[in-house]
Amino acid sequence: GGFAFLIFFGWLLMINHQDDFSFFREDQLSTRFIAYDIAVNTNHSFEFIAEVEELKKVDWDAYQYPAEPMKEKPNIYLIFLESYGTVLSTDERFQNDFKFRMDAFEERMSYWGWNYVSHWSEAPVKGGKSWLSFTSVLTGIEIKDHFVYSYLFNSGEPIPMMAKNFNQQGYGTYRITSLGSNDDRIDIPYEQMDKFFGFEIWLLAEDLEYTGGFWGGVHAVPDQYALHYLEENYLQKDDRPTFSFFITTASHWPWSDQQPPYLFDWRQLNS
Repeated sequence: GGFAFLIFFGWLLMINHQDDFSFFREDQLSTRFIAYDIAVNTNHSFEFIAEVEELKKVDWDAYQYPAEPMKEKPNIYLIFLESYGTVLSTDERFQNDFKFRMDAFEERMSYWGWNYVSHWSEAPVKGGKSWLSFTSVLTGIEIKDHFVYSYLFNSGEPIPMMAKNFNQQGYGTYRITSLGSNDDRIDIPYEQMDKFFGFEIWLLAEDLEYTGGFWGGVHAVPDQYALHYLEENYLQKDDRPTFSFFITTASHWPWSDQQPPYLFDWRQLNS
């Protein structure tokens, strides 16, 4: 067993550091690529293990939000529209249409007295694992791998969290999950996630009293309904400033013809 391991490990090292693969026969190429991927994955694993070891040394108390009260306390909505990025403004196929829509959006916002600024940021992940991206925002920690996320999630350490800070500032903090929780792959208790993220109220899809249809093959409450339900049933009844966090679901299938309609009366979606 040890001899076989040494041979295999030597093969990985040879693949990892060999630039010229001309000595491979055609029927060996698939083996070469698999071995190379394993080597790269192994290197990344060691990097993430080292990152976790460094996180274990962190004095998290030193990274907590300051206790001084905020001078102003506006209502804050943090909404993640997943699946969109700089490609909209950098790809020639989309640039003109994107600019036209954003100009029209700016005009409407200005008419209603809203001001806004925008900026690009680089997400820690691409093509999936969105929980690493939004948890990076909520914690201020760049999380590039689920191994690192899992350590933070299960560490029991006082990880600085945006919602917990707003709780201390006298905010009502809300998170709403419109994606149905009937997915058997999700085996983490919501109570554990709730404790980690620190929101005062976390509404799940089954809490939204939604009995209407679903679109795009995703078992999710339409975004318009979910946001208006939160606003009418919770935010408008809260005398405190509020911090709300929501992840859209419609943007997960933007190329489908099964988009939920946008209605003047959001309640009609429930019919």
